[in-house]
Amino acid sequence: MKYFWNLLIVLVLFSRPLFAEPLRIQTTKQNIVFDVEIADTNDKRAKGLMNRDSLKPNAGMLFIFDKVSAPQFWMKDTKISLDVVYIGEDGLVKGIHENAVPYDKTPFPSPAPVLAVLEIAGGTAKKLQISAGNKVMYKIFEKDLK
Repeated sequence: MKYFWNLLIVLVLFSRPLFAEPLRIQTTKQNIVFDVEIADTNDKRAKGLMNRDSLKPNAGMLFIFDKVSAPQFWMKDTKISLDVVYIGEDGLVKGIHENAVPYDKTPFPSPAPVLAVLEIAGGTAKKLQISAGNKVMYKIFEKDLK
């Protein structure tokens, strides 16, 4: 019985990214759920997804900023291609930088002031038809929680 519980714990821990939280994006055709790691401190935001060898299709990292701003991102020390989804304070997608090139040090700015940025595997936004104007559902975008 002890073996069963240990195995169950291991399966749960490794079935999704450590400390992942669900985030939903509502497109015109579907609701998509991502398991996201949260980058809500300067240190976590600076490290981001650097040095990762892969990223599951339903996983990502949500960068949460202290206030609305127009952040710039780059791919220094990032081994995998990413789609960078810019999310406004209202929870709407403001723009997407698709297929960011690994290791590229050229900054790409936010197209508008945003409260958060979601990084997902490169090509995912196009494949799932995520686009500007889609609604992101996550606790920081719920007005009654602010």
